[in-house]
Amino acid sequence: MEKTLKTVDLHHLYKILKKLSYYPVKTNEEKGEWRKGSFHLYVYPLGKRGVKLSLHKDLWEKPPPIFEHKTVSKGEDIKKELQRIQQKYRQTTQKR
Repeated sequence: MEKTLKTVDLHHLYKILKKLSYYPVKTNEEKGEWRKGSFHLYVYPLGKRGVKLSLHKDLWEKPPPIFEHKTVSKGEDIKKELQRIQQKYRQTTQKR
């Protein structure tokens, strides 16, 4: 599931994700990759247009070391998690 946030400070968003227990897998200026449990979040900076968040959930079929899994990108839990990220970001930017 995808969501676009407009006028976002990328470094502040990354701090919010850390507060929400996400950990960075890869982050650079082109994209950020974050994980939290079975959630897998990609952050794509869109320049002045904001940031695109793309979230999916991993469903593991085989445990390590084989790592076979499927992904689910729609669902109520994914929608709620994206709303939670957006709400937390808005709350902290309004306090500034």
